[in-house]
Amino acid sequence: MADISDTLPLEKDVSTTSGGACRTCGCTGKNPGYEALNKEMVDIEFQLLAPGMWTLSENYEKISRVFKTKNWNGAIEFINEASAIAEGPVSHHPDIHLTMYREVEVVIWTHAMGGLTLSDFELAKALEGVKIDYSPKWLESHQECLSTKK
Repeated sequence: MADISDTLPLEKDVSTTSGGACRTCGCTGKNPGYEALNKEMVDIEFQLLAPGMWTLSENYEKISRVFKTKNWNGAIEFINEASAIAEGPVSHHPDIHLTMYREVEVVIWTHAMGGLTLSDFELAKALEGVKIDYSPKWLESHQECLSTKK
């Protein structure tokens, strides 16, 4: 993953941008000073992601993807690699849901802004680089994910 830490904005106080607290978790104080993207910018950034891999929410506030791995270990390997990316220089974290022991959902948005920022799309692009041990049956109907097959 390319080091984009030099291009990230400086921190600013959430209390000046979102009414004093994060809309999701209620945290206050310093958070990365990201600016929410308007619909036009979201459309542009979304088009730069791998075709068919991600879904944009109707309200333009989140991007997500769902996939099925071959087994439990495949799901946990993806989660561990996603964690290493999230803890890297971007310091931006997705919501990751694991259900039915091998179905993974990744949801990305900047909760402090209540919408999408450039960092969300940078994180999505980085996660596209993770090789995944997909369920062969699932992969048959999701050919757009072949480039990320382990």
